[in-house]
Amino acid sequence: MSYVTLDEAKDQVSIPREDDADDERLQRLIDAAEAWAENFLNAPLGDYEESPVESPPALPEDLKSGILLHVEAEFDRDMANFDTIMKRAHDLLWPYRVQVGV
Repeated sequence: MSYVTLDEAKDQVSIPREDDADDERLQRLIDAAEAWAENFLNAPLGDYEESPVESPPALPEDLKSGILLHVEAEFDRDMANFDTIMKRAHDLLWPYRVQVGV
Protein backbone atom coordinates (compact mmCIF):
# COMPACT_ATOMS: atom_id res chain seq x y z
CA MET A 1 0.00 0.00 0.00
CA SER A 2 1.32 3.42 -0.95
CA TYR A 3 0.97 6.47 1.26
CA VAL A 4 2.05 8.79 -1.56
CA THR A 5 -0.15 8.94 -4.64
CA LEU A 6 1.07 9.16 -8.19
CA ASP A 7 -0.65 12.55 -8.51
CA GLU A 8 1.19 13.86 -5.44
CA ALA A 9 4.50 12.70 -6.91
CA LYS A 10 3.67 14.33 -10.25
CA ASP A 11 2.89 17.59 -8.48
CA GLN A 12 6.21 17.36 -6.61
CA VAL A 13 8.23 16.97 -9.80
CA SER A 14 6.07 19.41 -11.84
CA ILE A 15 4.60 16.90 -14.28
CA PRO A 16 1.02 17.51 -15.45
CA ARG A 17 -1.28 14.90 -13.94
CA GLU A 18 -2.60 13.86 -17.35
CA ASP A 19 0.93 13.10 -18.61
CA ASP A 20 1.45 9.38 -18.06
CA ALA A 21 4.85 8.99 -19.76
CA ASP A 22 6.72 8.67 -16.44
CA ASP A 23 4.05 6.89 -14.38
CA GLU A 24 5.87 3.56 -14.05
CA ARG A 25 9.15 5.25 -13.13
CA LEU A 26 7.43 7.51 -10.61
CA GLN A 27 5.65 4.57 -8.99
CA ARG A 28 8.98 2.74 -8.63
CA LEU A 29 10.47 5.87 -7.06
CA ILE A 30 7.49 6.18 -4.68
CA ASP A 31 7.92 2.55 -3.62
CA ALA A 32 11.66 3.05 -3.15
CA ALA A 33 11.18 6.30 -1.20
CA GLU A 34 8.67 4.67 1.13
CA ALA A 35 11.06 1.75 1.72
CA TRP A 36 13.90 4.25 2.36
CA ALA A 37 11.69 6.07 4.87
CA GLU A 38 10.87 2.86 6.74
CA ASN A 39 14.57 1.97 6.90
CA PHE A 40 15.51 5.44 8.07
CA LEU A 41 12.71 5.54 10.65
CA ASN A 42 13.38 2.00 11.90
CA ALA A 43 9.61 1.43 11.78
CA PRO A 44 6.88 0.65 9.26
CA LEU A 45 5.01 3.66 7.89
CA GLY A 46 1.80 2.10 9.18
CA ASP A 47 2.95 3.01 12.70
CA TYR A 48 2.50 6.69 11.78
CA GLU A 49 -0.97 6.58 10.25
CA GLU A 50 -3.17 9.48 11.30
CA SER A 51 -6.42 8.46 9.67
CA PRO A 52 -9.58 6.89 11.06
CA VAL A 53 -10.10 3.24 10.14
CA GLU A 54 -12.76 4.10 7.54
CA SER A 55 -10.54 6.60 5.71
CA PRO A 56 -7.69 6.05 3.27
CA PRO A 57 -4.38 5.79 5.14
CA ALA A 58 -2.66 9.11 5.77
CA LEU A 59 0.70 10.12 7.20
CA PRO A 60 1.66 13.33 8.98
CA GLU A 61 2.31 15.97 6.32
CA ASP A 62 5.96 16.54 7.22
CA LEU A 63 6.64 12.80 6.99
CA LYS A 64 4.91 12.63 3.62
CA SER A 65 6.83 15.71 2.45
CA GLY A 66 10.10 13.98 3.30
CA ILE A 67 9.11 11.00 1.18
CA LEU A 68 8.11 13.30 -1.68
CA LEU A 69 11.44 15.11 -1.47
CA HIS A 70 13.18 11.74 -1.83
CA VAL A 71 11.09 11.05 -4.95
CA GLU A 72 12.01 14.48 -6.33
CA ALA A 73 15.73 14.00 -5.68
CA GLU A 74 15.77 10.61 -7.38
CA PHE A 75 13.58 11.74 -10.28
CA ASP A 76 15.55 14.88 -11.12
CA ARG A 77 19.02 13.47 -10.33
CA ASP A 78 20.24 17.08 -10.28
CA MET A 79 23.54 16.46 -8.53
CA ALA A 80 23.93 20.17 -7.74
CA ASN A 81 20.82 20.00 -5.51
CA PHE A 82 20.65 16.29 -4.63
CA ASP A 83 22.42 16.54 -1.27
CA THR A 84 20.41 19.60 -0.22
CA ILE A 85 17.10 17.94 -1.06
CA MET A 86 18.05 14.70 0.68
CA LYS A 87 19.23 16.62 3.76
CA ARG A 88 15.82 18.27 3.96
CA ALA A 89 14.12 14.87 3.57
CA HIS A 90 16.22 13.51 6.46
CA ASP A 91 15.42 16.58 8.57
CA LEU A 92 11.67 16.07 8.07
CA LEU A 93 11.82 12.39 9.00
CA TRP A 94 14.28 12.70 11.89
CA PRO A 95 11.71 13.56 14.62
CA TYR A 96 9.85 10.32 13.84
CA ARG A 97 12.88 7.99 14.10
CA VAL A 98 12.75 5.27 16.72
CA GLN A 99 15.45 3.14 18.31
CA VAL A 100 18.17 5.66 17.59
CA GLY A 101 21.41 4.53 19.19
CA VAL A 102 23.67 6.86 21.07
